Amino acid sequence: MVSNSKLDQLFAGIKFPEETYQYYFYTMSFASVTKYLLYGSFAPFLNKHFIVCFSNLRLILIPLDPVTGNPTLNVVELPISEVSGLSLKKGFFKTKITLNLSDGTIIKFNPNNICIGLSNHKANLTKLADMYA
Repeated sequence: MVSNSKLDQLFAGIKFPEETYQYYFYTMSFASVTKYLLYGSFAPFLNKHFIVCFSNLRLILIPLDPVTGNPTLNVVELPISEVSGLSLKKGFFKTKITLNLSDGTIIKFNPNNICIGLSNHKANLTKLADMYA
């Protein structure tokens, strides 16, 4: 299970000395409707869970195991210089974050504004909104 203390320890272990901040949040990507129709009650195991961390040097995507909630070893790191644009729209229930990468790739996240178990989640989304909005 993911908690603030576990994530703080994880990010403290991978933090570069030059990084001045690390704002992280939890997001989930649902399986498509056709996969729900095809796999039935097993379709929730196809949902993707991520912890996304922004720092002044890089963007870190950490996939979470759908059963245990523990971070997996398939960590993706992108230098923040590869992010050519970022738009952030704060809604009532969700925040829409769109990243434009320098190679033309677009990555979209739709994290909830509140996440049970991660009290830093809402504060970090607010800090990101203040920085990039």
